[in-house]
Amino acid sequence: MIEKKTVCQIVEEWLEGKDYFLVEVTVSPDDKIVVEIDHAEGVWIEDCVELSRYIESKLNREEEDYELEVGSAGIGQPFKVLQQYYNHIGLEVEVLTKGGRKLSGVLKDADEEKFVVTVQKKVKPEGAKRPQLVEEDETFTYDDIKYTLSLYGRLNDIYHYIMGLDVSNNVDIGFDCDCNSQSDSLISCIVQNLVHTGNRYEMAISGSPTGKESANLYYENLDSVIESVYTTVSKSDLALYKGNVYFFTGKIYEIVPGHAYLKRAMRTYLRVSGVPKAFIVRSIKDIMAEMYNSLEINRVLRPRYNVMAFENGVVDMRDGVLRPFSRDHHVIYLHRYRYDPEAKCPKWHSFLRGTEFGKRIYSGGVLPDKNDRTILQMFLGLSLYDRGTMDKKVENALVLFGNGSNGKSVIMDTVMGILGEAMSVKEIYPR
Repeated sequence: MIEKKTVCQIVEEWLEGKDYFLVEVTVSPDDKIVVEIDHAEGVWIEDCVELSRYIESKLNREEEDYELEVGSAGIGQPFKVLQQYYNHIGLEVEVLTKGGRKLSGVLKDADEEKFVVTVQKKVKPEGAKRPQLVEEDETFTYDDIKYTLSLYGRLNDIYHYIMGLDVSNNVDIGFDCDCNSQSDSLISCIVQNLVHTGNRYEMAISGSPTGKESANLYYENLDSVIESVYTTVSKSDLALYKGNVYFFTGKIYEIVPGHAYLKRAMRTYLRVSGVPKAFIVRSIKDIMAEMYNSLEINRVLRPRYNVMAFENGVVDMRDGVLRPFSRDHHVIYLHRYRYDPEAKCPKWHSFLRGTEFGKRIYSGGVLPDKNDRTILQMFLGLSLYDRGTMDKKVENALVLFGNGSNGKSVIMDTVMGILGEAMSVKEIYPR
């Protein structure tokens, strides 16, 4: 039987001088060898092939036959070495303690003895009617937990996924993305979209000279790649808004979690397009800068208050017409219910005006006076009014006052339920 120690020594020899690190080596009784490696920016398939060949060159199949599998640490698998914690600092992780408690948060710090996760908790301040989300750091030792795993994933297997697409002969693969911003599928969708958009643009690297010609050729190739990236991004579903990059996921534009995800998507796209790995490593900073330039010039979002997305389509409140989802609608928030212009609201009307006991005379509601209801309706209607882009302010405020149990919280809770996270409420308490 081949010894695990022997395989580990061979792998460590190959890793010397590289940014990769060893995650795990397993050797089964029937000599099936599995080697897992990882890298801060993901694992390239060429490197897995190179390591596999290196191991095979050091082992003699004539003496003992074996099966060899070399790959990246699996997405969604528990962390096995400390370096994986280091690589995920600033990213969201899930932790399961030995006591059975499961929590998620952002990995803030890690060392050889412990790690720190920033979690969000609901805390009800004294005198407040609603709990508020606050951030709190929790520290764990490695003996405290059953596992830690990444919720965003390291995206190491995207290359294998994309290589399954037939793009070598400019085949139109189409694009139908159904993804979310909290998984590697978002990055996968971005790569697909760039590949689909960039099929018709040349992405060629020529020659391999030495000496004085190499520098000139490098910059010629860089200019060619940058021009292709600029054009591709300008036609893509990526967009820029208030300094953040968004991606159209089929219904609305959702924010991309951070620069690292865009960088990973761009690297993968370049590799699929035939750009050599060494060239990407050398030029990725310039390429990413050109990507942002293209977004700033060609793909800036301008959301408007009156254009709203619902589960069944997009509505411009100026005419109330339900339209299909489209990247042309610069919408960044999805209301998680269907739009129905014919819907009636008997409970809401009854809550506001109360019970009718005479001709248009009501009693028992929180706003039995019609003028009061009209003021509320006018103010809430501002959320649907075409007053330009969301970068502009409208200096209006609504103050609900009174003793407890008179409907203020119910009104605000109902409105927040309709408008969602796009709305904020400030509670004011007398001193």
